[in-house]
Amino acid sequence: MLIFITSLKHPTTVASKPTMIRLLERTLSTIEAQVNKDFRVIIVCHEIPELSVSYSFVEYVLVDFPPPARDFWDLAYTAEADQDEKKREKRLELIKLDKGKKYLRGLYAARKYNPSHVMFFDADDCLSPAITETVLLGPTDQSWYVGNGYIYSEGSKWIVQRKNDFNTHCWTCYIFSMSVFWDLPENESDVPVEWYRDMLGSHRMVYDWLASKGIMMKKIPYPAVTYIISSGENHSWLTGYGIWISRRGGIVRWIRFLLRMTSFRFLSDKIRQKFKLS
Repeated sequence: MLIFITSLKHPTTVASKPTMIRLLERTLSTIEAQVNKDFRVIIVCHEIPELSVSYSFVEYVLVDFPPPARDFWDLAYTAEADQDEKKREKRLELIKLDKGKKYLRGLYAARKYNPSHVMFFDADDCLSPAITETVLLGPTDQSWYVGNGYIYSEGSKWIVQRKNDFNTHCWTCYIFSMSVFWDLPENESDVPVEWYRDMLGSHRMVYDWLASKGIMMKKIPYPAVTYIISSGENHSWLTGYGIWISRRGGIVRWIRFLLRMTSFRFLSDKIRQKFKLS
């Protein structure tokens, strides 16, 4: 069995509940479409969202963690704040701690199903219907990563494909064999904060961390995830492809970036339907 795990933001940091629910329902619809039905979804949240559809495969794990910041604006990601390194680092630290703690709670909740694999996903990203089948047809000790995926600016007629390093841009990109977590303490409270902050709350250290333990991940051989930007509920302040590209670095760097690794393409009906995009 594959367990999908996600978390929802604290109610005080949600910009729009209707938008959050709409995005979550779209994501769940892409999971519901999985060809192999041997999966469940665990959503870690402060309150159960009022969805318009009831999903039998969804389980809610309620938490009472305090919001990651006293004021919502401590988490606001604006162009001005992004230029302030201290503010940017503080904000990212708060988000990683909050997400990591919730993902850890979901991971321990998943144990009762004795799954072979778990996949953490952001609640607004969209997944290929082939993921569960691909993973469960492989060995139980095989972990996977999504190196090939799409980046989509909500409402655009265009989509960007990252063919080789999608996992450096989006957290919805790792499927872990449960064997990776065999050495975790019996009790969740004994897990070091640094571990769940850096390994579950962020995606940047995961691949190298596993490699250092001799655990090699296999690349899923097709575009498996669509990372949604400019949805209104992203942690980042990305408002379109121009802003996303500008954050890659200087003009020469992002031109090379476009030519070598990025492919803009028209949003075809096939991609739209597969990932339930509007």
